[in-house]
Amino acid sequence: MTGLVDLMRVVLGINLVLLASLGYVWANNAWKFRSKHTIGLFVFALLLFADNGLSFYFFVFHDVLTGWITDPTLVPPIAQYAMLSVRVLELCGLLFLTWVTWD
Repeated sequence: MTGLVDLMRVVLGINLVLLASLGYVWANNAWKFRSKHTIGLFVFALLLFADNGLSFYFFVFHDVLTGWITDPTLVPPIAQYAMLSVRVLELCGLLFLTWVTWD
C-alpha cells in the first residue's frame, strides 16, 4: 500500500505549490487594498499551507510515521484511501480557487 502514500505525497506537493501561488496573489492584494477580505484569504492560505506542509513533512521525512502508515497490519487500506480522498478533494478545491484567482 505504499502506492497510496506515494500518491498522497504527490498530492500534498501539488497542494503546497498551489497554496504558495494563491498566497502570493492574496498577499499582494492584501498589501495593496488593505481589506479584511484579502487579509482573510491570505491568512487562509497561510494556515492551509502550514497544514499541508506539516503533512508533507510527516509523510516524506518522518521515518516512524512513514513506516507505520505504510504497514497494512497497522493502518488498514481503507484508512489510507480515506486520507488520500480528503487530500484529493482539497486538491480539487485548490485547483478551482487557483483558476478563479488567476483568471
